[in-house]
Amino acid sequence: MEKTDNGSLMTLAEVALYLKIAERTVLRLVHKGILPGTKVGNQWRFFKSIIDDWLLTNIGSKNKMIPEKGEEIPLSDLIDPRYVILSIKPGEKKAVFTQLIEPLVRERIINIPYLFIHKLMYRENISSTGIGNGVAFPHIRNPRENPAGAPPVVVGICREGTDFDALDRKPVKLFFLLCADKDSVHLNILSRLTHYMIEKAFSNVLIRADSVEDFVRLIGEKETRERRIQ
Repeated sequence: MEKTDNGSLMTLAEVALYLKIAERTVLRLVHKGILPGTKVGNQWRFFKSIIDDWLLTNIGSKNKMIPEKGEEIPLSDLIDPRYVILSIKPGEKKAVFTQLIEPLVRERIINIPYLFIHKLMYRENISSTGIGNGVAFPHIRNPRENPAGAPPVVVGICREGTDFDALDRKPVKLFFLLCADKDSVHLNILSRLTHYMIEKAFSNVLIRADSVEDFVRLIGEKETRERRIQ
C-alpha cells in the first residue's frame, strides 16, 4: 500500500485482495457506481477508510450491494444552500457536529440532537471519516437510520481548520455530512465526493469559496468538466 498526502491509498490489486474478490469484480462494482474509487492517471486508487466504510454500510444490507437504478442527480442539485455553513468554528468533534446539524435542528428534521450526535461519534470511533486533503465525510454507520426528509448532504467549512484525526493527521477544513437514508444514494454520493476531493487543489478552492452560491457554482463547474472528460 502506498502512502501519499491523501492518506492511505490502495491499488486495484490491493482492494481485490482485501475484499477477497477478483480484480474484474472490483472493476465491475466501480463502474456500476457501487464501490467508491477514483482514477489517478490511468490507475484506479481507493481510500482504505472509504472501502472500510463501504463494507460497514453493506454488512446486513438488504440491497446486497445492488444499487437502485435511476438517473444520477448532479451533486450541485443535491446541495441545498440552506444546508451550507461557511463559518464552522474549530473544536472537538462533538462541537463540530453540533454546528453541522444546527440547520437540521432548526428545520425540525432532527428532533433529538444529542442522539444523532451520539450516532455520528459511534461511527467516528470505528475510524475517522477525515480522509485527508482537509476533507471529512462524517455520517452515521447505518444510512437507513438517517431522519426522513433530511438533505442528502450538509456542508460545513472551517477556514481555520480543526483536528479531526484525519488520515494525513492534518486539520480538516471541509465537511460533507452525509444524511441520505438509502444505502445506494449514500454510497453514490460518497463515491462522487471521493473522486472530486482526491484533488487537493479543488478542495482548497471550495474551502476558499466566498459565498454559498459560489460554493454550489464551483461544484457544478467541476461536474461539467468531469462530464467532458468522460
